[in-house]
Amino acid sequence: MDKVGINAPSGNVIHFKSVERAAELFGERGWDVTIGEDVYTSFGRFGGSSDSARLNDFQQACSDTELVLCARGGYGFSRLLPNLDFNKIIACGGSWMVSKDLVAAKDWAGITALTKEAVSTMLGFKLLHVGVNNASEEAAASDSAKFATLLGQDVKVGNSSMFVGSLIEMMKNPGRGTCGHIAIQTNYLARAMYHLEKRGFVFDESSFKYDAKGNITVAYLKDEIAGFAVHFNQK
Repeated sequence: MDKVGINAPSGNVIHFKSVERAAELFGERGWDVTIGEDVYTSFGRFGGSSDSARLNDFQQACSDTELVLCARGGYGFSRLLPNLDFNKIIACGGSWMVSKDLVAAKDWAGITALTKEAVSTMLGFKLLHVGVNNASEEAAASDSAKFATLLGQDVKVGNSSMFVGSLIEMMKNPGRGTCGHIAIQTNYLARAMYHLEKRGFVFDESSFKYDAKGNITVAYLKDEIAGFAVHFNQK
């Protein structure tokens, strides 16, 4: 039996009977319906007893059901976005994303900008570190010491490189890229690759790394940018 969850991740539910009627209708059609624990509670104008409770309720519904129905919309959901992490959410939308005024005004540029912002928020690109190629281990050690003094950071020596803090990686020998490499973290690497390929970028399949479950965790672009190889890491 397919499962459906009814949740209140945004505004507080006012019409309890509407939620119950929705549950009845899905139940009559053979669905196994679960109403979230915090659907009938609220604080201020938001659903749930707190933001964290609302977030947990929503992520639990996503984990346990094939379909999640939101009892009410509203910008309250945006308060959850920084902490929402669930890779099975394929798409979401609502009036909070594109207002009816933008559609009525045929403001396609404004709608495009909002959509791009939503994609950027979802991908969550973040600079992890910059890797600098060195001719030798001695050169890497010398420059690492200079950066460590400059930034007040410790140097951690590894097999092939030295990290100054977490932002600068000094390679003991020339690695990928003419000058070095740039590492960028993303919330969802597979989705990032899809969007970047749509923008015309090509990935080097020989660079791909996977975790034990077969999920891609590291991918380099095929071409350098400004003399640097660029790779993306799964958060």
